[in-house]
Amino acid sequence: MESKVPETWEKTTFGQVSEARMGKTILSKELTEEGLPVFSAATENEVWGYTSDESVFFERGTIIISARGTIGAAKIPRFERFVSTQTTIAATPATELDTKYVAFQLSCVDWTKYTSTTAIPMLTISALSKLPIILAPINEQRRIVEKIETLFARLDKGEEALRDVQKLLARYRQSVLKAAVTGQLTADWRAENAHRLEHGRDLLARILQTRRETWDGRGKYQEPAAPETTELPELPKGWVWASVEQLANVMGGVTKNKKRQEMPLRKPMLRVANVYQNRLELEDIHQTSITEAESARVLLEELDLLVVEGNGSKDQIGRMAVWRNEIPDAVHQNHLIKVRMIEKGLVEFALWWFQSPNGRQNIEKVASSTSGLYTLSISKIEALVVPVPSLSEIDEINELVDEAFSKISHLEIWCQTELARSTALRQSILKDAFAGRLVPQDPADEPAAALLARIKETHAAAAGRTRRRIRT
Repeated sequence: MESKVPETWEKTTFGQVSEARMGKTILSKELTEEGLPVFSAATENEVWGYTSDESVFFERGTIIISARGTIGAAKIPRFERFVSTQTTIAATPATELDTKYVAFQLSCVDWTKYTSTTAIPMLTISALSKLPIILAPINEQRRIVEKIETLFARLDKGEEALRDVQKLLARYRQSVLKAAVTGQLTADWRAENAHRLEHGRDLLARILQTRRETWDGRGKYQEPAAPETTELPELPKGWVWASVEQLANVMGGVTKNKKRQEMPLRKPMLRVANVYQNRLELEDIHQTSITEAESARVLLEELDLLVVEGNGSKDQIGRMAVWRNEIPDAVHQNHLIKVRMIEKGLVEFALWWFQSPNGRQNIEKVASSTSGLYTLSISKIEALVVPVPSLSEIDEINELVDEAFSKISHLEIWCQTELARSTALRQSILKDAFAGRLVPQDPADEPAAALLARIKETHAAAAGRTRRRIRT
């Protein structure tokens, strides 16, 4: 906030013009389905739950300030009575002030200056009381609030439209994937080139032959099981269903144990935290040690498909991305399962398939368990199915998907840029508001000095009554 303000304004502190107290300690298991609404730092403007305990509550006009997490986030609940948790501070501005004016001013504070540096950063009432507050005359406060709400309402509409576009782009991305892996995207191209396309059945036969010839496992070679196709959707002419086991070698990674510190080969190691849907985040890479004997199994190769085995969550199960040898000689932990396609031309198409609605459904079906948790294993991944068209058609599909995704990504970046611009504009509006530049000053307004004097008189009188009650 600006240090220079109009002459009719006054500088004070939050503790001089507001009363504050910590919220009530409430555990999630104590919440009920009805009663007083409960607000928590973690729920922003949404009700966290309800409580039947009315021993401590706050009334309309109280500002709830987050004391943990997103410190300083302020909201004014629209309920006559409500409760806030121990992760918040409930602040009641003096009745002489416009509550929204105070709340808006809190939203442009640099809270890092007032946050404790303990193991768990938090905002205390003591720190909040020292926060500088700028008071405008009360009539000007109301004009400022009205102007901010008008401008923010316009920004709200623009942001809502941008988020609608983001949702449409996400749906369009899924539509492209569905069309790609069901053959709809290349239907015309396939009809025009049918005379020169290899049948998926022949491609699968060649892959299986290569698999037999290059197999170096123990014991007698066993043909991988073909998938059961009776419940699978019909494929375009020239496509066939195959199991991942038929198409690839599926391998686990490095297990964590104390003995690894003594092993001879030090390698960078990918973890679950590095693998997201169709992308890798490689800023934070751990190191591990392996033996020469296990290196062939755990080292990553160009175009390996990395799959997150899951942590029980339906949404996170089966995240996958393609490894493009970004870090030489890297290995992967055992919570990442590696799918090494025998025919590298299938890698991108398999990725599109597993990201599509049908592919996701297949993953969730295989990963589900009677306990309600979702996990993958090597055998479960081997049992997943993949449609197999010709390599020529896969090349055409990859080109069309890449082209569509490039346009989608361009629009997604534009949406993110505009949303960031809107956020910056909000801060600019608030900065102007509390520097006296958003609305004109009115010489007829009572100066804020008189307003602040009345607030101090009211506080002094209330404190005097409290002292007299204590002496009695």
